[in-house]
Amino acid sequence: MRIVTSSRLSLVLPSLPDENPEFLQYLQACAEQASEPLNLFHKLLARADKMAMPVTDRHSLVFYLLSGEVQTSPPVAALRALADGLQPADEAYWLCADPVHLHPDLDHLLLFSGESFSPTPAQARQLVEELNQLFREDALEFIVGTHEHWYLRCRQAPDVSFTPLDKVLARNILHFLPVGPEQATWRRYLNEMQMQMTASEVNRQRAESAMAEVNSVWCWGGGKLPKWSPEYGSSAFSRVYTQQAFSRGLARYMRVEVGDVPGSAGECVLDDTEQLLEFAELAERDDPQAFMRFLSGFERDYLQVLCSDMKQGKLDELVIYFAGQRFCLNRKTMRRWWRRPRQLTELLA
Repeated sequence: MRIVTSSRLSLVLPSLPDENPEFLQYLQACAEQASEPLNLFHKLLARADKMAMPVTDRHSLVFYLLSGEVQTSPPVAALRALADGLQPADEAYWLCADPVHLHPDLDHLLLFSGESFSPTPAQARQLVEELNQLFREDALEFIVGTHEHWYLRCRQAPDVSFTPLDKVLARNILHFLPVGPEQATWRRYLNEMQMQMTASEVNRQRAESAMAEVNSVWCWGGGKLPKWSPEYGSSAFSRVYTQQAFSRGLARYMRVEVGDVPGSAGECVLDDTEQLLEFAELAERDDPQAFMRFLSGFERDYLQVLCSDMKQGKLDELVIYFAGQRFCLNRKTMRRWWRRPRQLTELLA
């Protein structure tokens, strides 16, 4: 087991939106117009040692940080199920099968998810029971983890690739349907799920209450539990602060202490260990103003405190994971006064 001789805090910031190359320019413009510009954030990132990460999406990054293994498609479902109180067997293949709302728009369907599109716990149980009756002969079993987190347990791994839910939100699902040798089967499954859920009494009642239909599920994040044991290896981190179910399940599986994300850095317990703090993804991910509000609060509540901690010797190293990059800071790098603050478009190039 690795011996930790210094205190290090690693921070995973929210992800930038996909396929929006102009977003950084909009964010930079918001920062320049803000009453409290991100002076400290720009200065620290300019002085830090920077390194590109081998993975960029959130689940793969957290999996890499906690386990040390690079996986572009980690088993999100099986690990998230642990945080939801389920016990996925080592040999079983699990998929996230999360309830969603499909909204017709001209000649295609847009996908929406979130609290306003989620069923109640009772509605979730009824919808899942109806789906299990429909797919019993196909050896597919739907399981409720929470009213927002459903799962699909399969006897064997489907020979298709699935797209993560967050990549499909508010977009045309036609471009993100399962692809692979068994794609015809799985696209038929999705169509049958949609028809069954649309016809359910649950959605008739929701319509009468002016609520959006829960008329389909989205399958993604498939895999089996990793073959780990205490003898196999341990995480570099002693504690993880996160609200994310996948990260909590992964930490629990690796026997790492888990806590909620504190309101400020002053609430973090710094000791001679390495700790990881994962901020939640932003609901308004494509809104540069929302991202600017997060960064302003991050600078005020975290960076200012942590800089003081490093100067006082309470923290040896601060690592920030942002936009596919790793920014590493310590007392030595913070003295690089000749590195002037730069714009985000330059810092993240």
